[in-house]
Amino acid sequence: VSGRMEVVTGVVLPVGIGVVVGVVVVSNVLKVLLERREKATLGALMGLLLGAVVGLWPFQELVPVDEVARVKGQVVEVVPATEVLLVRGQAVEVIDGLLIYTETKKAVPTDEVVRVEGQGVVVYQDTKEAVERVDYPRQARKPGGVGEVALSLGLIVAGFGATMGLARLGGDRKRESGAD
Repeated sequence: VSGRMEVVTGVVLPVGIGVVVGVVVVSNVLKVLLERREKATLGALMGLLLGAVVGLWPFQELVPVDEVARVKGQVVEVVPATEVLLVRGQAVEVIDGLLIYTETKKAVPTDEVVRVEGQGVVVYQDTKEAVERVDYPRQARKPGGVGEVALSLGLIVAGFGATMGLARLGGDRKRESGAD
């Protein structure tokens, strides 16, 4: 029980307080900015919306395995899963075709390491440690066809429409309060 209380008082409570304080402060700052500089604030929020579309869209893909000889300066190769010895510095074994951490008996998440369909797992040649997806090289890619481009533009238009709709709602409220 005392271990749980340490987690609550040491992690949950400070994070909860931080979330509440952050929401209150940001909402009040936005309220003041909207009252004093409505157009500039809405413009900044629109910029955040448009920037988020670019930031969220993964215009990158993993480099094909046959084009990669080194990752982080080390030679890599593709081996069957049964030859993988380590993931994130921890020993692993294969059970029913899945990579399992030997010590904890938990499965290695499939998106944690670079896998090659039908061939195996990308590993560092000297240690047989699996290459993590975050470390694997990526290359820029173009959107795949008209559908992806149309979807992106549609999301931008929807975000713009939502922002303008909210601005109109706020404008109506402002006119009503100004009539008093």
